[in-house]
Amino acid sequence: MTLKTGSIVFVGILLVAAGVAWWLGQGPVPTSDTTTGPFAFPADMDNGTSAGFNNGNGGGAATVPKEITAPDINTHYTELYSNLQANKVEFETLNSTGPYAALYALYSADRAAYEKIFPANTGRLLVAAIDLNGDGVDEAIVYEDFFGYCGSGGCALDIYKKEKTVWVSILSAQASKNVGISYAAQNGYAVLFLSVEGAGLGYQTQIVRYIAINEKYQPADTVATWNGAMFKRPRK
Repeated sequence: MTLKTGSIVFVGILLVAAGVAWWLGQGPVPTSDTTTGPFAFPADMDNGTSAGFNNGNGGGAATVPKEITAPDINTHYTELYSNLQANKVEFETLNSTGPYAALYALYSADRAAYEKIFPANTGRLLVAAIDLNGDGVDEAIVYEDFFGYCGSGGCALDIYKKEKTVWVSILSAQASKNVGISYAAQNGYAVLFLSVEGAGLGYQTQIVRYIAINEKYQPADTVATWNGAMFKRPRK
């Protein structure tokens, strides 16, 4: 072995020895329980009771809300109609007997079609008897409360005027049963407010004002729109 070769071997041994000494001085390798990188937390951060959310006061984890409850549109109709100087119409069940038996008979085809498609559901016909034109004779507002059988705007809502012994239609529309009737009249008939429903939880539901023209109700304008949290009136 030459002097040059012996020097190289000696230097190599020194390097290996230095590496072993450095490794022994580092101590044990951390386990996954104490990892603090971007995808793990120390094992005792929250005692297993949360996903690492801090409540800002240095003691424990914040409670995450289980659910967010959307505002109930139905609770806002009374306030809206009060602002519009109107009352909410109250319905009762329309029966096959009594003073409105003839009206009940007009819906025999609709009832049969509904019961054929939804035999397990209990759809109802509703009626509200109100004198809309001040002649002392009640008109009849009829609502088909047939769950699952209605359109996107609501269920069928009809208004009838009694002429001698015959009920004559003066309005047919799709709306919800949240109907408002104004304290004031226009063209000899009370002004009505119909709620035309939107998608989902009533989002974009519109309150449409109806007035009588030639003794038949027609839509006039939109007086409020549900924005998901409240009814918004249009700016004048």
